[in-house]
Amino acid sequence: MILTKKDNQELTELNLRWLTKRKKLPVNGSVVINVQVIPRCSVVVTVESVDSPSETLTSELDKLLARSPRTLQFAGQVTRIAGFLSSYDIVTIGELVRKSDTDFLYYYRGVGKTTLDYIKQALAKNGLKTGMAVTVGPLEKKALMTSPVTKLKIPYDIQSFLSDRGFRTVSDVLNQNRIEELKKVLSDITHTPSSSITGIGVWLRENATVDARLAYVTTEAERILQG
Repeated sequence: MILTKKDNQELTELNLRWLTKRKKLPVNGSVVINVQVIPRCSVVVTVESVDSPSETLTSELDKLLARSPRTLQFAGQVTRIAGFLSSYDIVTIGELVRKSDTDFLYYYRGVGKTTLDYIKQALAKNGLKTGMAVTVGPLEKKALMTSPVTKLKIPYDIQSFLSDRGFRTVSDVLNQNRIEELKKVLSDITHTPSSSITGIGVWLRENATVDARLAYVTTEAERILQG
């Protein structure tokens, strides 16, 4: 099969749409790509660089994004939206606006097109929209520090272990005055074979030392502060 210039362009656009849908590329912005045609195959699109658009963070915008999403006026499905916010521990409006429509529809259970429309309407009333590329400001970062440890991407039993020992928020995990205490807690975690402790064995094997566990937990906490 001989690929014409038009064929190359159409296949390239198809590849780019596929990458964008799967969050490999920003919805808006500029990209530098390398197109390679392999005989008897297809067009290979390699992304060399990505320049994502960003919103200018002002003090007023930071103040708005730091607010709880529960302060938004939703026109409908209030109970469903409240359940979604609770299930995923979303504590700031900024966390909502950084999510794309694809995020809501494909990665969060309980959010369908109608629910998403109500969320977008509530954001629009405040001059906001989904998919915004805006950095986390100092006020929102302070608000994100109150995120519960259940938001950390670690086994649920580890989350409960930390919470039961007084580490209930991201702020507790990143508190420099409690680092030694946190190390002691993480060193006390041992693998007890049990059907109820799913995932702990793998997590402990990958983070065998206390320092590795500490680095993993604090890195997860810092990730949350990035929005």
